[in-house]
Amino acid sequence: MKQPAPSIEQRLADLQKSINALSERLTDNSKLFLKVREAGERIGYGKADVYDLIRTGGLPAVQLTPKGQFLIPAKALEEWAEQQTKERAVREAA
Repeated sequence: MKQPAPSIEQRLADLQKSINALSERLTDNSKLFLKVREAGERIGYGKADVYDLIRTGGLPAVQLTPKGQFLIPAKALEEWAEQQTKERAVREAA
C-alpha cells in the first residue's frame, strides 16, 4: 500500500532542519573564503562542477589574478546551498 505524501508543513519543517544543519556545517569553519575544492566538498560537488557554477554566474567567486585560483565567499556558498534546497523542495511539492 502506498503511503500518503508528507504534508507541506512537514516538508517545510524538514527543509528548515536541512538548512539549519547545512548552516552549522558551513559556519563551523571560520574561513571567510574557500578554495574551489573546499567549496565542492561542502556541497558534495566536484571541482569541475564548482568551476561550471562560477563560470555561469551561479556561484560568486573572486579571482585574485588573471590566472590565479578562485576563492568563494563562504557566506555566498551557504546562501547558494539554501536557495538550492528551497527550490528542490518547491519542485518536489509540485
